[in-house]
Amino acid sequence: MDIAAAAGRRYITVTSRHHDGFSMYDTKLSNFRITNSQYGRHPLADLAEACSKRDIKLGF
Repeated sequence: MDIAAAAGRRYITVTSRHHDGFSMYDTKLSNFRITNSQYGRHPLADLAEACSKRDIKLGF
């Protein structure tokens, strides 16, 4: 986000669910989600926090 902020980015848009149903967030509706992968974390929460610190708007 430091690089994005330095480049003048004012917003970032992310696809939070892939067309095949894979979710980039923790959901109880499906087991096909990032928190069940080897990554095991919630990257969109991390991204939201990083954007908030730099006053960059985040959309899904």
